[in-house]
Amino acid sequence: MFARSTTLFLACSALVGVSAQLSHGGAPIGTIGPLASAELPVIALATLDVAEQRSTLVNAEFRYGVQRHFPVDVVAEGRWDEPGDGSRLCRLVLRSPGALMLSVQFDRWDIGEGASVFLYDEEGTMVIGAFDGSNRAPDGSMATQVLPGDAVVIEYRVPAGLPDGSLHVASITHGTVDLFGFTRNGERDYNPGYQSAPCHINVNCPIASEWEAQKRSVVMFLRPDGAGCTAGLINNTATPGRPYVHVAYHCLVESTMSQWVFYFNYDAPACVGSSGPTTQTLTGVSMVSNYILDDFVLAELNTPPPAAYNVYYAGWDRSGNVPQSVTVMEHPLYDVKKIAFDNDPAVSDMDEYVHTWRTNWDSGITEWGASGAPCFDQNKRFIGAIVSGHMECGASQTTPASLGKFSESWDGFGPTSRLRDWLDPSNSVMVLDGYDPNAAVPAVNVRVRMFLEGPFDGGTGLMNGSLRSAGLVPTTEPYTTIGYPHTGGGGGETTTATVLSNTGPNSVVDWVVVEL
Repeated sequence: MFARSTTLFLACSALVGVSAQLSHGGAPIGTIGPLASAELPVIALATLDVAEQRSTLVNAEFRYGVQRHFPVDVVAEGRWDEPGDGSRLCRLVLRSPGALMLSVQFDRWDIGEGASVFLYDEEGTMVIGAFDGSNRAPDGSMATQVLPGDAVVIEYRVPAGLPDGSLHVASITHGTVDLFGFTRNGERDYNPGYQSAPCHINVNCPIASEWEAQKRSVVMFLRPDGAGCTAGLINNTATPGRPYVHVAYHCLVESTMSQWVFYFNYDAPACVGSSGPTTQTLTGVSMVSNYILDDFVLAELNTPPPAAYNVYYAGWDRSGNVPQSVTVMEHPLYDVKKIAFDNDPAVSDMDEYVHTWRTNWDSGITEWGASGAPCFDQNKRFIGAIVSGHMECGASQTTPASLGKFSESWDGFGPTSRLRDWLDPSNSVMVLDGYDPNAAVPAVNVRVRMFLEGPFDGGTGLMNGSLRSAGLVPTTEPYTTIGYPHTGGGGGETTTATVLSNTGPNSVVDWVVVEL
């Protein structure tokens, strides 16, 4: 059940931007001036009962939240305002009482060219967006990462002369666990609070120093039903860098694949620590092939990871030869990325109907959430993914882990139930090394000439320095703080007061982002 009402919405004029789902920069305009105090319609759901709010194990998956389905037509039910620049602004508030965080799933995302959408929490401490028509999944949907608190504001801006379009909410995920540590002094790091077992090993510990490349292929994804798993990017012979991702079949909910949110490089920065950055995300994958009896899914990300994510596509070995050692990287209980080692040869086995390699970890363990975690042999090539192996500290030698054999998934009844057609269409190699797309990009030097329309003087052919002379040009680029998603490691550039004090035809006019 849900109710619709109106509330007086107040927000800070300056909001903290966080890039996600390949947002396109900018800042919402409904949080400043008279618009900030406008009464917005509120769509409030009924309060969940205590039993339903408890995170629990459902079908061997730890749930961090509850998906709540309800229809909301943003265009029809939102408040429309005119900011004064010819555009129109539509806003409304979604509330799920008692939620520690919320994410939103849209089943219709049909907005015209130039239109944009922002989402932010009620206090205005976190903003995601702008999102535009390019964020639309192939099935017409769009899903977001989580925002703090039990309410989220949707802001939809339509340029002058553009039709209203269609923006329709199908559901929200009511977070019952504070996965991102939003309640702790405004932290933005992912910190579940219940942490995985203490005998896990962070991937940035010295013992993992030889796995710097492979760890970048390991990702975590969260589903809208409040569950998720570990997965891995995998290389192919025909088009290296094509964003194929290997997932465990028992993690599959095919109807929501377009709404899975993938978190890249979610690693603690040091050997000790349980929180890491979560700003590098992508939404949605499409099915390529799968087979339940091999417990595998090969999917393709709807959006290729940008260069700034610095991903790696793991190599593989389909020979079926016994691995002389096994290394796994995982996100146990949605924690930061961990690593475990078995220094002994794996043993061929069966886990119910799945052909597996059985292993006992000498260092580290596997736990709930490791399902689908990529496993590598002594040559650092992918040879399987975790099927089972939840254990506690001290039990790694008595409780084995099982990984579905990559070699068993190679051949099947046809392209939709095997890997070879996608990872090696010519079926010509037994092993393939990994692929680092950033290593393959050559350096490019560019000399840029431009003018900014605002300060341009058509009479002199020069730009004025009014912003600089008024002290309004900061010494650090301003785009990062408003949520602009820099690529290629950009962002954080600085200048000095001495540079800004220059006058004349070579003086500074403003900051500009240039991306090639």
